Amino acid sequence: MKNGFTLAEVLITLGIIGVVAGLVMPGLVRDYQSKVYSTNKTVFENRMGEALRQMNIAEELTGHTTTKQFVDALKKIHENHQSLRGEQSDRMFPRQNQRF
Repeated sequence: MKNGFTLAEVLITLGIIGVVAGLVMPGLVRDYQSKVYSTNKTVFENRMGEALRQMNIAEELTGHTTTKQFVDALKKIHENHQSLRGEQSDRMFPRQNQRF
């Protein structure tokens, strides 16, 4: 009577597990990347929307003829809110070196 598995049985089992993993993993990675992209997009849209609302409240949304003027106005709004709101503003407008 045998008390274990033969080498062939173990290798076949590992081969089957490897094949199944090879078929499943690309789909899992693709789904994960899609969710990360979707989350980052939503976070960006929310932050941009809040920045635009703040600029609209401050009546600084109109009159920009270049992108640089618009970005400078955003930075000015950020600096004002950072001094007023402290850490809460830091979460809304992260520093450039800070990752999401």
